[in-house]
Amino acid sequence: FRVKVDLKPVHKFQITFNSNGSTFNDGNDKNQIQFGYDEDKQQIFVTSGTYKDINNGLLKQRNGDYTFVGWNTSSAGTGVNYDGFSALNALGPNTDIDVLTLYAHWTTHITFNANGGMIVGGSSQQEQQLAGSTSGSINYNVGQTIATGLTAVRDRYDFVGWNTSPDGNGQKLDNSKKVDGPTT
Repeated sequence: FRVKVDLKPVHKFQITFNSNGSTFNDGNDKNQIQFGYDEDKQQIFVTSGTYKDINNGLLKQRNGDYTFVGWNTSSAGTGVNYDGFSALNALGPNTDIDVLTLYAHWTTHITFNANGGMIVGGSSQQEQQLAGSTSGSINYNVGQTIATGLTAVRDRYDFVGWNTSPDGNGQKLDNSKKVDGPTT
């Protein structure tokens, strides 16, 4: 009677998904999944946990006007983007990464209203498309710093900056304000 023992190493990996302002179906804001890698089959398999996102209904939509656009290595959406399990490409026996935290990547919009004038300027293609209009929206990553080259012109007025109130008594939107939700 013989027993064969296969002593090939089992590579183990972990991804922690952070809902980044939302929750998963179980009420938690984090979801961990443990993976293993089978060298013979060259396959990654789940050893514990369940993948959860908007598409399978296990990541709850944030309240308000937010859009889930995948997973990111930065909570502000400025890191490396991943879609679903594509993050597994960053892990594996050929990398030095065995633990990874990914944040739900949410976007929302900032609406620029020229308050009786016209929008001009713009440093990005998205901004330049608003030039010549009285109002328009641009998508930003939640947590991203608002940085815009847009201004506005209006006869007999000087543009002093963007604000959440037409009379200028609201919140000032300058290059240090972080996007925390839809804003007009």
